[in-house]
Amino acid sequence: MYLHKFADKMQKSTMMLVLACVLSMCLCPMTNTVLGASGRAGASEVVVAQGADAVTLDPQKQSDTDTGNVCNSIYDPLLLRDQDMSIKPALATDWKRTSTTEWVLNLRRDVKFHNGEPFNADAVKFTFDRVKDPATRALIAPLFSTILKCEVVGPYTVRFVTDGLDPVFLGRLTNLLIVPPKYIKEKGDDYFARHPVGTGPYLFVQWVRDDRVVVEANDQYFRGRPAVDRIVWKAVPEMATRIAGLQTGEIDIVQSIPSDQIGALKTSRSVKVVTSPCAQIQMLNFNTFVAPADNKYFRLAVAHAIDPRPIVDGLLGGYASVLSIPIADVIPNAPKSVKRLPYDPAKAKEYLAKAGYPSGLSVEMNCQNGKYPMDKEIAQILAQQLSQVGIKVTLMPLEFGQFQTQMRARKIAPLYTTGGNNVLLDTDPQFNAFYGSGGALSTYSNKALDDLIDQGRTSTETKDRVAVYEKAFALLRDDAGGIGIIQYTLISASSTKVSWAPRPDGRIRAYDIGLRK
Repeated sequence: MYLHKFADKMQKSTMMLVLACVLSMCLCPMTNTVLGASGRAGASEVVVAQGADAVTLDPQKQSDTDTGNVCNSIYDPLLLRDQDMSIKPALATDWKRTSTTEWVLNLRRDVKFHNGEPFNADAVKFTFDRVKDPATRALIAPLFSTILKCEVVGPYTVRFVTDGLDPVFLGRLTNLLIVPPKYIKEKGDDYFARHPVGTGPYLFVQWVRDDRVVVEANDQYFRGRPAVDRIVWKAVPEMATRIAGLQTGEIDIVQSIPSDQIGALKTSRSVKVVTSPCAQIQMLNFNTFVAPADNKYFRLAVAHAIDPRPIVDGLLGGYASVLSIPIADVIPNAPKSVKRLPYDPAKAKEYLAKAGYPSGLSVEMNCQNGKYPMDKEIAQILAQQLSQVGIKVTLMPLEFGQFQTQMRARKIAPLYTTGGNNVLLDTDPQFNAFYGSGGALSTYSNKALDDLIDQGRTSTETKDRVAVYEKAFALLRDDAGGIGIIQYTLISASSTKVSWAPRPDGRIRAYDIGLRK
């Protein structure tokens, strides 16, 4: 009986204690205060909202921007692109081309993976071989198609062998995130993809599927400890929800904001809106293997009939720029001196008559629908402009997969608008893909242009390649083989507590995020 009464008293006391604790917690305000990498209270936190969750945390098995942003906070490449897109050392300290097909890189000696495993030449070779192994099913493998092998020269020296001269070689290495050999061999690919270990500025802490990935600062990072203690990569599919989160302070960084949704953000004192150029473009191309696009005069008529300015100023609200040539001007070796053919409806009608259509004609035009911002609407404006000179357009939007299939098979319409991005930030891959006779996405063929494309691959010097590309794009313009329309402006927003600037490549680098004092 005594024991029963004692237990009853203890139970009541315990319940009162629990209730007191709950009330205490309820009275405390919710803040962004977290336990940081060192386990201390009051550590800083930045929440980055993206449109989708990471698909994997294995850097070799991803190719989308959202996943890449997360992976780049955990892993390091051999080389990296700085804010101005110039190539800088990362895990490699220096590099040298020793022959037409060979590059030697020296590696840092003071780096360890987050689990204590040493970083060295063996880790680089393991990473590269893993990418090239078909069994890995690495989504980034196509980026390294020109590199044949990686050889260990010494404990901290590697040699890469390419299939001929590869002027884009250094850019490729900015996408090779190095992984720990021993850890992967012990744990396996599946475990590694869920519990990543890298050498990067942040250590993996938590992944809640379809919600968030949490990383915390690496105190031992070789470039210096990151400024922010904790980064939360938050998956928020709805743009309206991301914007609302910025306004309430629950979210700190949002990127790729549509131009028609930023008005409210500009009036908020706690939010900073930043616009910047990016590598994403829209162009108008021709399937020169079918009539009437096989006629140069018809193509010139189209070139003089279109004016991108209403698209920039009206449709996109000024958050874009007119493109002189079909490649973004943020690409380091893209020529800046080549001008577009002027908007001249009278001249367009003259060329249309020379092409054999003095009374005009009807033509089909394909476009993408939703792959790029306002892509269908851009095509609609171009179609309306063409109608003013006698070219009646039947616009046929296509789903992206179908669009790509028809373009590769050269069964696309005589006219088509298409978006383009530039993962390697180099003129050659994109230029050849769309306009080289053997390009994977090309519906144009010109032997003189092919020769210039090949010439652009004979040097790794930017000034020499720019000189070649000036000739190449002038030739393309004069033959109206392809027409630049607009270059998108990247619209980003961040909390005023955050020090951060968007990059031309559209990536968010966690190490570049700081806090305002």
